[in-house]
Parts: sequence; structure tokens; C-alpha cells
Amino acid sequence: MRRLLIGILIYLLSWSIKAQAPIAFSYQGMAMNNDGSPISNQMLGIKITIKTDVDTIPPLYVERHEVVSSETGHFTLSVGRGAYIEGSSFSLSAIAILPDRYFLSVAIDKDGGSDYAFVGASELLSVPYALHAYSAMNKPGPRGPHGLIGETGEPGPPGIRPPDACCFGDSTKGEKGDPGPEGLEGAMGKQGLSGLETLELTDVPPATPKNGQIYLDNGVNRSDGTPGFRYFDEDKWIDL
Repeated sequence: MRRLLIGILIYLLSWSIKAQAPIAFSYQGMAMNNDGSPISNQMLGIKITIKTDVDTIPPLYVERHEVVSSETGHFTLSVGRGAYIEGSSFSLSAIAILPDRYFLSVAIDKDGGSDYAFVGASELLSVPYALHAYSAMNKPGPRGPHGLIGETGEPGPPGIRPPDACCFGDSTKGEKGDPGPEGLEGAMGKQGLSGLETLELTDVPPATPKNGQIYLDNGVNRSDGTPGFRYFDEDKWIDL
């Protein structure tokens, strides 16, 4: 099974309810490589599937979209206005009257073809409310979720110094103040680690050394043949 190199952030934006068919709703996502970088300015092949359950077979409705991602990897499409692939006589308007739960499944071909890789599925929680609003004299629906936060703008120019700036103080540096009183004596610190005990020259390294252990070798095991310290690092002795 090929590895999917696309990540996607899903947002149901709004229902596009018009006098003429089809009824559709907007859908926005972000296409990313697996390292988090956006798939920028690229034609994407996207398959939208609607089911009454994540594992429903066959699906109620399937359509295809071809969209071009932005510089940041974002794309937008209208579910209900894609190229029909398969499905029964199901229509989006039926969601308003049927009691079933509906799930929207997304699959993407990052090269714009039809070799889709499954991305994810989410329940259409806001769909019945939006279509009910359409059927109920087109009354305003509930507030939608917040959109993405935009990029930080460029810093503005410096403000104009008011003519009476002197009244709010000037930038002249004041004289150095007198030293403050001596602070209280701090608490005693923790006792430090004990130093090395007296080591004796030996030609036999410790049999079961611990990481960081040191011994004084008489030169038999050292590469230079001279007496000196040896240090145990994970799984080997190192001459110091």
C-alpha cells in the first residue's frame, strides 16, 4: 500500500443555498507533504464520498473535483457540484428530512489524477441544520466556526511625536540612584556530589562497570601504555 504524503485540515465553511439546483456546500482544506510543507500551486484530484456510516458499502454518493492549491496549500471546493462518479438517487436536499447520520470521506491524488489515497472522514454535524434553515424560509443559521488566522501584517510606520511631548516626559536619562539595601542571605544550597575516593593503580578494569565510572589503570589497558584514568561510556572504556 503506497504511503500517503498528504495531510489535510478540514473546515465546513458554509452552505451555498441558491434558488436553482444543485444544493451544495463549501469545503476547504490544506494539502501538505508528510514533513509539514504545503503542496503549493499544484493540481489536486479530490474524491468526495458521502455515507451513512464510515464503512457503508456501497456509498450514497461519490463525486470528483480538480482544484489547484494555493501558495500555502489551501484549496476550496463545493460539495454537490463535482463530477458525478457513482451513487443512488441520493441528493443533498434529502439530508434535511432523513434521520440518518451522514459522513463525508475525502481521498486525494496529489498529482491530479484518480490514484486516490484516503485522507480521512468526518461527520456532517452541521448539515441538517443548514438545510433545515433553507427549508424554513431561508432563515439565518447558527454562526459558523472561525476561519484560519491570517498572517501577521508588516509593522506600521512610527507615530508622530506630539508637540506637547514634553508634558509626558522626555527621553533624558536620569541620574543614578543610591544603592539599595543589602538583601537577605539566601538559603543554603543542596550538598554537592561526593568527590572520587582514593584510587589505586590496577591492571584489571572493574568487572561490572556502571556508566560514568572511572578507575586508575597502570598502563596495561591504555593505548599509550602509560598510567592514567579510564572512563566507562555506555559500553566501552575510554582513556582520559
